[in-house]
Amino acid sequence: MNENFIIPKWPAPENIKAIQTTRNGGISLENFSSLNLSNNVGDNRQHVEGNYKRLLNFLPSDPFWLNQIHSDKSEELPTKKILNCDACYTYNKKIVCAVRTADCLPIFLTNLQGSFVALIHAGWKGLLNGVIEKTIDKISSSSEIIVWLGPCIGQESFEVGNDVYDLFINKDINTKKAFTLLKNRYYLDLAVAARLKLNHLNVDNISGAGVTEDFCTFRDQKSFFSYRRDGNTGRMASLIWIDS
Repeated sequence: MNENFIIPKWPAPENIKAIQTTRNGGISLENFSSLNLSNNVGDNRQHVEGNYKRLLNFLPSDPFWLNQIHSDKSEELPTKKILNCDACYTYNKKIVCAVRTADCLPIFLTNLQGSFVALIHAGWKGLLNGVIEKTIDKISSSSEIIVWLGPCIGQESFEVGNDVYDLFINKDINTKKAFTLLKNRYYLDLAVAARLKLNHLNVDNISGAGVTEDFCTFRDQKSFFSYRRDGNTGRMASLIWIDS
């Protein structure tokens, strides 16, 4: 496997394969250096295609890319629909679920049977509006769900307005635990907010960001793209599939 990828450390069955790309190992330049995997951020299209071809060497098929809209919507794969959503899942082998991020939280899901895989793109709007709950409800797994939380912006770098804090606690007072108030400013921990919601759904087998890994896309400029840090920047990819 490519040394520039992160392979989730989680108790997934052998038939479940997952990759988290970093910003390294590609051919894009400047702000997009180097493994940018989005054609919608102003990068040279040929460079993005070159990066995409490098990624494909490690995948069983072309990924299903989502048109991410910070929603609560999820879609089952494969499909011929236009994927205006923020989560996808499949029960089929060698169908690659994918999301792109540059600060938002990628959430990898499967179960102990390895009978499905899913990916969720979780920014604060998606978390607030229930993208986790609605995706898991659609999947209806018959065995214990397990989760790996990928790289996202760390709490100390993610200041949000009072309005965001109010929206969360008015919907679910328990999410107050995901916020820290410092010098009259609120800071949101995306990984904690996700874990609180997962725990409420009786999903407790969680690894990754804030549990077994110390990720921060904002602070780790060498490894990760960060929209909050750089504005005009690239995107990393999270990918998961059921192997044969």
